[in-house]
Amino acid sequence: MGLLNKLKEKFKSFDYWVEKGDYYLDKEDYENAFECYYKALEKKNDPIIWNNLAYCLLHLGRYSEALEAINEALDSDPNNHFYLYLKGWIYYKMGDLGNAYKYLKPSSDKIKNDNAYYLLGKIALEYEDYNKAIEYFNKAYQTNPKNVDTLVEIGKIYLLYGDLDSAVEYFCEYIKKNPNGKYKIILDAIEKSKNEIQVYNSIEEGLNLLKMKKYVEALKYFNKITKLIQNDEYSHYYKAVIFENFEEYGKALKEIEKALENSKNCLFYSKKGDILKYLKQYDEAITQYHNALKYNNECPYVYLGLGQLYFERGEYEKASECFDSLLECYMSNLAVEDRDLFNIYGLIGKGETSNTKRFFEESLNYINRYLSKNMDNV
Repeated sequence: MGLLNKLKEKFKSFDYWVEKGDYYLDKEDYENAFECYYKALEKKNDPIIWNNLAYCLLHLGRYSEALEAINEALDSDPNNHFYLYLKGWIYYKMGDLGNAYKYLKPSSDKIKNDNAYYLLGKIALEYEDYNKAIEYFNKAYQTNPKNVDTLVEIGKIYLLYGDLDSAVEYFCEYIKKNPNGKYKIILDAIEKSKNEIQVYNSIEEGLNLLKMKKYVEALKYFNKITKLIQNDEYSHYYKAVIFENFEEYGKALKEIEKALENSKNCLFYSKKGDILKYLKQYDEAITQYHNALKYNNECPYVYLGLGQLYFERGEYEKASECFDSLLECYMSNLAVEDRDLFNIYGLIGKGETSNTKRFFEESLNYINRYLSKNMDNV
């Protein structure tokens, strides 16, 4: 800078530097605004300019200097709530929540500033006082409806509570105000979670109805799931089970094929084998049972279905081998009642294919035990 320019700058007035500082501040150019306010203070000590200087330093991340500057303002005007608010904000940025609350709380209701309420809400969150946090965030939003971050904070709190409906309400309001906002992904995730919860509840209810053999009612729940999630393989599987019970094997086959389109596993191939067996398509049924064994050679459903098929075709040696495999299966993942049923079928199958009385006698022991546990259903 030339000598003439230096002299010109020296004689520029306090008001000149304040006006120029305000210009930069409006443009959020905090570095240049700071320089102008600093030069203004060289001309005259003024608490308002110290406050503006502190505000610039706060946004520049120079928190210790910001605190010194706001203290200069408060030395001249110790009860100014705007200065107290800014001091609280600086303390918040410094991580001193105790002092931040001390200065923000008394000033917030006086100046009705949305950021003051927002900061108090964030402090309440840190102390896990969620009800108080919601109260402050709501005050911030009521004071300034453009402060949509408050909606996000409230939505997050409701997520912590597990109140998805309330969370969705606030995130939807946020998206309405800010369509391109980054939190749209959260709203999508919540909606997905709500669907998954509905699906889980519907599956649970559907399975309970299946156990009670209320097939029509169960079918309604699994139809509901396929509307929520089109490619839910287990819904199609259970629909196949229901249609099989109604002896609607064509419908059952369509459903199990839909299940297999989404997931190839032992249970689904085994069920397809069962359905094809009822349709008298024995060779294709055998192929499906063997497909199932590729995924799990310890699956009792496969050996039972395949053993019954061979027995119907008069291939008793192959049937006997299947019933042997059924009895050898390690079925610890099944309920005791289900294990008993498989053992009953396996022993009867062995008795039929070998004409050995001992197998029938042993099956009676399992039958008696099974009936004694299920007398209420007999």
